Amino acid sequence: MAYIGKQPSAGNFSVLDDLTASSTASYTMQSGGTNFTPGSANQLIVSLNGVIQEPGTSFTVNGSTITFSSSLSSDDSIDFILALGGVGNFNTPSDDSITTAKIATDAVTSAKIADDAITSALIADDAITSALIDDNAVVTAAINGNAVTAAKFNADVISGQTELAAEPDDTDEFLVSDGGVIKRVDYSLIKPASFVGFKAVATSAQSISSQTDTQVQFGTEIFDVGGNFASHSFTAPSDGKYLFYCIISVLALGDSTVDIKFSHTVSGGSTFTGSTTRMGPMDTSSRDGAVNLMTTMDMTQNSTVHVRIFIFAAKTLGHNTTAGNSPTIFGGFKIG
Repeated sequence: MAYIGKQPSAGNFSVLDDLTASSTASYTMQSGGTNFTPGSANQLIVSLNGVIQEPGTSFTVNGSTITFSSSLSSDDSIDFILALGGVGNFNTPSDDSITTAKIATDAVTSAKIADDAITSALIADDAITSALIDDNAVVTAAINGNAVTAAKFNADVISGQTELAAEPDDTDEFLVSDGGVIKRVDYSLIKPASFVGFKAVATSAQSISSQTDTQVQFGTEIFDVGGNFASHSFTAPSDGKYLFYCIISVLALGDSTVDIKFSHTVSGGSTFTGSTTRMGPMDTSSRDGAVNLMTTMDMTQNSTVHVRIFIFAAKTLGHNTTAGNSPTIFGGFKIG
């Protein structure tokens, strides 16, 4: 605030230089050897002969001169003069004079903090948690280049930091855009179907009795992906559609007739003829015959398929000790 005349010394409480009484009423006040001018007599506490004097009555002030109501003598003692400064006025606090204990709870609000007053050096490590950040408070413009590194991501954040060096588990998840909406999907729903298939051949002669329904034997596996072919029969590992094929070579078929069929046995149920074909008779008694059959079947898990033959005369099936070249073959694979 503005003052007319001498502005009081705010907060400068001090004892003035000693004064020696003499045969006069007026004395010059000094502080540290320099004339001192108070704002008014009311800012002084004056002790004379051990008695506190009343300002304005026992003494008055004019500039740096104090005048007592009557002349003193050398026998009197001016004990002290205490200058109180601007009582009721407020001054700027000294550095480090305001401690945390002197600040009321919630007294410092964001409105009282100057822009750019809080720097990173003033923020304790781990002091700012996600709970203290308002929604949408951190915008792209507020993030320094290269400030967000992989080390700052939680393990459940997609960052590409860790390599997956093996085929994903069925429950591993991928991100997909479904009509513009980002969603997650299990690997089991998008992974390619595992190949299931086999090929087996005859590498030894099999004699077929006349007019007897007989299961064809395939003694050697060329391949069996999934391990589902055993005892000359294929077992479906899962529900689905399968394709089967066979080539059955009959030596010296001649004027006889041969029937070939796939026998499909439903798990825990009945046996059906999946497909059948017939060949013969041949034009000469010494001519070999080769019967081909291919079909698709809808199978349930653990259903089985094998090849059966019926001939109207006893015959022997063709084979070859070199498995890959055998003329009697049975194979198949899952197609859906």
